[in-house]
Amino acid sequence: MKYVFFDIECAAYVDDMFTICTFGYTITDENFKVLKKEDILINPHSKFNKIVLKKIIHYKEEDFLDKPSFKDFYPFLKELLTSEDHMCFGFDVGNDLRFLNGEYKRYELEPLNIKAYDIQHIHKLVKQLSTSESLSKAAMSMDIDFESIELHNSCDDAY
Repeated sequence: MKYVFFDIECAAYVDDMFTICTFGYTITDENFKVLKKEDILINPHSKFNKIVLKKIIHYKEEDFLDKPSFKDFYPFLKELLTSEDHMCFGFDVGNDLRFLNGEYKRYELEPLNIKAYDIQHIHKLVKQLSTSESLSKAAMSMDIDFESIELHNSCDDAY
């Protein structure tokens, strides 16, 4: 069994859906040894929200112009997120699944049946919190070193 941790960042909110611009993931073995970590840039085929460019993602808009679209990454994502020997996790993963569902509709793709566990919810239960914490607060409470991590970098957030 391999564990797949994933995170998504979006360029904008268009026609009642978010347009995905990055898909980051980390694959570990059952002992949490990192096997692969990657941040995939996706051309969202939409304008970027200015706040996203200034305060959220760590790329420039032009970095995405020559990248393939979500539709091109779909076969890879299908294999990664639905493989029998992969167990998927995300932080506040409901948002990421909603982003994926929007892209399936936009590109007229068959929705993937992804089973993903929400680390934010698990953290809330383990820490016996009354409300959920942000990723940065949860990571700090677990003494995770931020020296080499950029928040809102999809592969770092997945890691």
